[in-house]
Amino acid sequence: MTEPPRVVGTHQIRQMLGVSRSRCAQIVSTKGFPDPFAKLGRAWLWWANDVEAWARAGGREILPYE
Repeated sequence: MTEPPRVVGTHQIRQMLGVSRSRCAQIVSTKGFPDPFAKLGRAWLWWANDVEAWARAGGREILPYE
């Protein structure tokens, strides 16, 4: 069976990129960063594959995240 796509919020993006909360806020508002696909309460959600592809394209290391 195929696994559903992974979803990440800013907490996971911070872990993935190894950045602070304020740096993450800057990154997700940068032109070229993937658009979130949904909002849950006050939290925006992104497809993990989109964020990982963006990170790789920029030469960033992707750290383990949950």
